[in-house]
Amino acid sequence: MRLSATIIAFTFAASLGSAATATVVVPIKGLFNTGVDGSNVTLGNNAIDSHYKLTAAPTGITLGNAYTGVRNASFPIGPWLANTTVSRWLTPTVSHINIAPGDYTYSLQFTLTPKLIPTTGKFTGRFLTDNSMVSIFLNSTQITAPVGSFTTWSNFSSAGGFVAGLNTITFKTRNGTGATGNPTGVRVEFVTNSIEALPEPGVWVMLITGFGLTGAILRRRRALATA
Repeated sequence: MRLSATIIAFTFAASLGSAATATVVVPIKGLFNTGVDGSNVTLGNNAIDSHYKLTAAPTGITLGNAYTGVRNASFPIGPWLANTTVSRWLTPTVSHINIAPGDYTYSLQFTLTPKLIPTTGKFTGRFLTDNSMVSIFLNSTQITAPVGSFTTWSNFSSAGGFVAGLNTITFKTRNGTGATGNPTGVRVEFVTNSIEALPEPGVWVMLITGFGLTGAILRRRRALATA
């Protein structure tokens, strides 16, 4: 009887432990820094960033692609922080100088699969921009961010606003009227990110099996006590 009680206690503890950890924390796939490929390796000069799209711009600017047009050895790198192996500047055209003043929006999309829990998603990041950052949105939720600059990193973050399925982050920048070159661009780095996920089917099988074993032991104990 004492052995049966010990087994019951152990099984209950294991089952409760599994229930308490019924979700796991995983990275959010699709949050790429600007100017990198699918393996997070920085792209070459004048490359098209496949993750970020130019979705709004002044009249006369072609929407769609965003480019790694800024080289470390040329203007406007100097006042702008240099590209690194972590991220690169993106510009709305291959020629990154003499760009029209106005607002430019860059969009990044990623998908949350059904096993991910949108309300648990969160991330932190930082950005550079020329001339300023007007707004950052995660879907319909605005993320508070300072005005920004091209010489000092500014932070942004979100702990809400995620939705199941397709999500969109938009970075709306503003280019002023410049006397020299008038370049514009944006640079983004995600520092941390996470989201909770439902366990794989095998974990649920273990949990159900644990409760089933507990029930069987209880039934056997009652039968022995009756005998």
